[in-house]
Amino acid sequence: MSRADFDKLKRSILTYGWVAPVFVWNKVEILDGHGRLRVLGELLKQGYTIDPIPVVDIDANSRKEAAQILLQINSNFQKVTDDGLYEYMSAMEIQAEDLENVSLPEVNLERFIKHFFKEGGEEGRGAGGGYNISYTIPFDNEEQQTFFFRWIRWLKKRYPDCETIAGRLVKAIGVQMEQDKDGE
Repeated sequence: MSRADFDKLKRSILTYGWVAPVFVWNKVEILDGHGRLRVLGELLKQGYTIDPIPVVDIDANSRKEAAQILLQINSNFQKVTDDGLYEYMSAMEIQAEDLENVSLPEVNLERFIKHFFKEGGEEGRGAGGGYNISYTIPFDNEEQQTFFFRWIRWLKKRYPDCETIAGRLVKAIGVQMEQDKDGE
């Protein structure tokens, strides 16, 4: 979130209060509302008294199902962009085939899937019979997360011959290491 958007959200909260809830799953995992909670932290530091924050615990069997429900809610009330959808799907571990029951009027799903995913719907998972490793990348803030996913998309465009994220990373790091070695 840019500082301008942060300040705009802060003014909105001061003017109108908490008009949108924070969405959680399993009572503790925040799925949506990170920006509002960052603003809350600043308001509390500045001495503001904050009324109780509305929280919606999404009733779902898994984090992934909760994320899909939240995506449906947001697609009805906000404009969903291709980049924003990809970032959300990556963060929530939603695959292309998980979108079949979600209505996203602003997104051409066929074009989106061709652009961001390989044919199987999952970006690089198990391509070429390789190993799969699941991991969580912690980010300090939304800007880092946004930058990371833009970088991943850049790698995909820069190294289209590599089928996996790992393959693209190895190639990019190898190129950098060769450049560093040449400069010594």
